[in-house]
Amino acid sequence: AMGLGKTAQVIAFLYVLSQRARTVPDTLPQTLRPETPSAGLRILVLVPTIVIMNWQAELDRWVPGRLQEAVFGGWPRILVRLSWSQRMAAIGEWHRTGGILIAGYEMYRDMVYLDD
Repeated sequence: AMGLGKTAQVIAFLYVLSQRARTVPDTLPQTLRPETPSAGLRILVLVPTIVIMNWQAELDRWVPGRLQEAVFGGWPRILVRLSWSQRMAAIGEWHRTGGILIAGYEMYRDMVYLDD
């Protein structure tokens, strides 16, 4: 249902989780901890393609650009308008540095089943 604040709730949760990862990583399960102290959490947001830009707008609204680097380890990476090689480079960068990666279901499926 629209207008219930689901996106804002998820962003608030990710904000708190990211802050804990930076300030008290030992309180998180091992699988959620960043691999290095300088890396941020790797957050993958999979959504219907039609709402990808809405997610970007909501992140900008609730976590202003100057805070996104400090909180999430970088600007959200959106794969929609990138070539295949650019997508792979963006995923590699996200894997190394953390941050938020926003992708559509179909694109994710296509990348996962690439070898089929």
